[in-house]
Amino acid sequence: MINICLYGRPTTNMGQLTGLLLNHPDVKLHSVVAVGKEGRRLDATFAGLVGVTDLIVSEQPDYEQIDLIFTDQPLANVPENVKTVGYHTDCLHDSTLTYGLPEMGRRRIVTDCTRAVVPSPEAMATLLALLPLGKNLMLNQSIDVQITTPAQVDTTQILNELHSALRTVQNSFNAQINITLNHTDNPRQAAAIVSIPVSTSAELLAELYNNAYANHHFTYLINHIPQHFEVENTNSCLLAIEQTGNSSISIHAALDRQLKGSAGTAIHLMNLMFGFYECVGLELKGTGQPIP
Repeated sequence: MINICLYGRPTTNMGQLTGLLLNHPDVKLHSVVAVGKEGRRLDATFAGLVGVTDLIVSEQPDYEQIDLIFTDQPLANVPENVKTVGYHTDCLHDSTLTYGLPEMGRRRIVTDCTRAVVPSPEAMATLLALLPLGKNLMLNQSIDVQITTPAQVDTTQILNELHSALRTVQNSFNAQINITLNHTDNPRQAAAIVSIPVSTSAELLAELYNNAYANHHFTYLINHIPQHFEVENTNSCLLAIEQTGNSSISIHAALDRQLKGSAGTAIHLMNLMFGFYECVGLELKGTGQPIP
């Protein structure tokens, strides 16, 4: 059993993490530092916790009592023996944190990572659509990306994030990426449609994608365009390949930006860093809405 501190602003993402940690069988939520809510009961700070916890929001982390801290902002003076997971895009600017997309670098996270950061939801959806192509050195031409998000995002930041990540997968990567942003009012929705010239057939690409994600528990190729309600309240990313011409394809990706795109991947990273089964605490269920 490891002790966890959760630090940051009292946002929905922090609330999601609180619920996941309180129900995780291998950890103890030792303390929560919700800035501006110090001294308040945790179950009066986030909905759905009445009868679940008696924790009082702390004023600061007690590093002598914890094994890992989740944070939504860069923190100075975290002791080396306390592992760190940044779950907000502000933490992407912290150079001490390893870029933590499990589907891209699970072995590295398991073996020697003690400080990691969750990718932005928009970059995560795009990368999961592109990684199998990069691993097969197929990202050599201009890429068009349509991103659907409720957030006001910095396109330059996303581009930097994508280029940096893709170069670790395909060393020769230097292709132009063109991003179009589409707004949604759904706070949980993150989706990407990636269009790229590829001469390989959709059938062969499907085999490539299935092989790439065969040993990963949260990313799946399906045979229809994924809808947001299929991933809402889950830690899954669903992908679909669409043949759009004789030599072009579109890959569709959909995920829940508050779970897979933030709190869920933060828990996934913790599981890997401490050697837990990577799905523990994340076997979440969706709404059960029928698929047309």
